[in-house]
Amino acid sequence: MKKALLFFSAALLAASNADAQVTVDFEEFNLEQDQVNLGKELTPGEGFVSQGFKFCNGYADYSGYEYFDGFAISTMTSTKFESLSDQYNSCVGFGADKSKTYAVFFYSVYGGNAMEIVHNENRLFTPQKVAITNAAYAFSSMCNGDSFAKKFTEDDWFRLYIIGHKDGVVTDTVTVDLAAGGMLLFTWKTIDLTALGEVDRIELSMSSTDIGDYGMNTPAYCCFDNFVTLVGEATGSKSIAASASKASVEGILSPDGKRINALQKGMNILLLDDGTTRKIFK
Repeated sequence: MKKALLFFSAALLAASNADAQVTVDFEEFNLEQDQVNLGKELTPGEGFVSQGFKFCNGYADYSGYEYFDGFAISTMTSTKFESLSDQYNSCVGFGADKSKTYAVFFYSVYGGNAMEIVHNENRLFTPQKVAITNAAYAFSSMCNGDSFAKKFTEDDWFRLYIIGHKDGVVTDTVTVDLAAGGMLLFTWKTIDLTALGEVDRIELSMSSTDIGDYGMNTPAYCCFDNFVTLVGEATGSKSIAASASKASVEGILSPDGKRINALQKGMNILLLDDGTTRKIFK
């Protein structure tokens, strides 16, 4: 009897220490169809929190020009890109497994916002998989070219890097080809993340063969859904919080560095009165 009790207690202890699996599908944000949440109501650095995980978000209104980076939550069903309002569309028109909601990710090094996913209670976690596809903006640009970015050939590529970190050390990197060898990703693709191992944060980065004076010309967008991970113990690591920008726009540049009076279609460079710049797309 005593042995049985000891075995039962050990089993309970093991179960309590086992990592719990969670799936982030973004449905809990309860958006109506064809809506987007840019994070306008979030505190700077707060991010979108789902299933205990914080997905980075930066939002600012520069003299009437809305800007976001990191993640936005979307239920847009259109797959077209014709204007700035279409930057929240996926190339598929729905989430993974034909769900309603997904996240649009915009990678930027200009906003001062860490491009990362962390646990909101600073817990260690072991990523398992995530669904990725192209955003409509990037897909359209690569297929057709635009006023700033080139039409892709079979020699071009566009990549998302999912980088694991633990205690300040990179654990591994998973590379996602959004375009390569003349092929563009146009469906939801499940990406295996187990190579990252146990991490305290995930860093996100993007790159392309189409590079200009202001960095990557290819629109730095893609879409996320169904992030599956195991959640472990708490850690002392902290995410890098963004600070609120109160800067005003003092000028607009075209991609070739010329001053313009209003936003033009494609990429624009906002010159802010704090000495920084922001890329914004129309």
